[in-house]
Amino acid sequence: MKRHGLCVPLLLVAVLGLSACAPSAAPPPQLTPVTVQLVWTHGAQFAGFYAAVRQGYYAAEGLAVTFLEGGPQADPAGVVLAGKARFGVASADQLLLDRAGGKPVRAIATIYRRSPIVFITLAASGITRPQQFAGKTIRVVPNIVPSLRAMLARVGVRPGQYTEVILPTDLEQFASGRVPIWGAYVTALALRAERAGHKINHIFPEEYGVRFYADSVFAADETI
Repeated sequence: MKRHGLCVPLLLVAVLGLSACAPSAAPPPQLTPVTVQLVWTHGAQFAGFYAAVRQGYYAAEGLAVTFLEGGPQADPAGVVLAGKARFGVASADQLLLDRAGGKPVRAIATIYRRSPIVFITLAASGITRPQQFAGKTIRVVPNIVPSLRAMLARVGVRPGQYTEVILPTDLEQFASGRVPIWGAYVTALALRAERAGHKINHIFPEEYGVRFYADSVFAADETI
């Protein structure tokens, strides 16, 4: 019994000694900061990005990613080219226009293969086709304009035949009917309108041959 009692403290001393000789845990690797300019305000539209942060996918690749909020007047390409963000998010049609306008940016990934852009009207208005947009006022935000103009060009409605107005995302203004046609995302204002009990018509540009990718990640040529 005495022999066993002596072995226990000696074993403990040996273990502690070995532990002291073992190398300490390596410090966590330093993450590379990366800034991404979003095209719109924070919301479910960017849920995949937020999930990647929360679940550590970026950190596992050595990145510390932060997001700059966008909005109706956002210019992601301008922000990226000014060096304020390394990457940006923009619709594919806007990137085509940016590139055609001499901005050296290129898409490197597509987030939405199908555009969520839709034009909505109150069911009582009777407006169900883009041909009926002639003579009407249409609510837009900048990233919706290319899809609107392309759709109307395909059905023979010329730019001088309708009026574009930029308005905030406001369900009450839509419900008033003062502006009869609203460009929106089907996942945002259109969904909110339906949940509020409004009966609405959906007019999708893709049903008239306008099929743009939506949110795409891009970078400057220099970065690529």
